[in-house]
Amino acid sequence: MRLKLFLVAAMIMGAGSPAMALPTKDVKRCNAMAASFKAKKAEIEEAKAALDKKAELAEEAGERWEAAEEMKLISARNAKMAQDAKAEWETLKSEVYKDQVALKSKVQMLNKDVAAFNASCATE
Repeated sequence: MRLKLFLVAAMIMGAGSPAMALPTKDVKRCNAMAASFKAKKAEIEEAKAALDKKAELAEEAGERWEAAEEMKLISARNAKMAQDAKAEWETLKSEVYKDQVALKSKVQMLNKDVAAFNASCATE
């Protein structure tokens, strides 16, 4: 009777452990997946910081363009400055948009990887 209780207790305790609940090759795969999440999260955080910096530069360029736009009728030189400022602002805006799309894609991929991990690796 004691032996049966010990086996039942061991089976219950093992239910939450991936090492006991999954075949060895799956445990290795799951561990590799879990380890990749840290690097992917760091990459996302780095991309977010770069995006924030670029968005700030775009905002500053927009302010310079607005200031130059007010003065563009004073001279041809001022008109050229306003035109150049607008081009810089539009370039930065475009880069910010592209970076936002890339960041969103990275986040979606990580979320998809986490969902796959949860579906195939997480145990109760």
